[in-house]
Amino acid sequence: RWWPQFLATQERELGQPTWPDIPGIGGMTPEAALGAQHARLLAQSARLEGLACAYALTGEVRYGEGSQRILHALAADGTPWMDPVVHKAIYPELNADLGYATLCYRVAAALGWLVPLLPAAELRRALALLAERAAVIHEDALRGAWWGDAPNSNWTSHLMHGLGAAALALLPSQPGLARPWVDLVTDRMLRML
Repeated sequence: RWWPQFLATQERELGQPTWPDIPGIGGMTPEAALGAQHARLLAQSARLEGLACAYALTGEVRYGEGSQRILHALAADGTPWMDPVVHKAIYPELNADLGYATLCYRVAAALGWLVPLLPAAELRRALALLAERAAVIHEDALRGAWWGDAPNSNWTSHLMHGLGAAALALLPSQPGLARPWVDLVTDRMLRML
C-alpha cells in the first residue's frame, strides 16, 4: 500500500512550484521571515529526496528532473542551514544542528540516486556544496561541540548521520576529505552502541 501512496505523493510534488513563495513573508518580522525560509528549506529538501528516490526506483526521468530543479534552487538559496531562530539562539557557539544534519543527509542521498542523470559539472558543483556544508559538522565536532562526543544524545547520532552520509557520497571523489569524517562517525557511533 505504501508504494502507490508514495508515487501519488511524488506526482503531486511534480505539480508544485520548484521553490514556492512564502505567503505573507513581506508582513513578517525579520525573525519570523527567517524561520519561514528555514522551514521552506527543510520542506524542499524532503521533496528533493523523495523525487530522487522515485527516480531511482522507477527510472522515470521526470522524477529525477524535478529533483534536479529543486537541487538547483536549494543550492542557490541563501537561507542558513542551521535553524537561525531557535537553535542558534540557544546554542550560539554551534554552526550545525539537527536540521543541518538532515539537509546534509537528504542532499547526499539525492545525489546518490541522481548520479545517472546529472552532468559531470553539475555533480561536481553539488558535491562541492555538500562538502562545504558537511565540513561545518566536522569542524563543530572537532572544536568541542557538546554533541560531538555525547554518546547518550540523539543530537550526536543525528549529526553523525548527516556527516556520515555526506562522507559516503564524497568518498569516491574526495577520499582525503571524506576518510577522516568516516573515521570520526565510526568512532562516535561505535561508542553509542
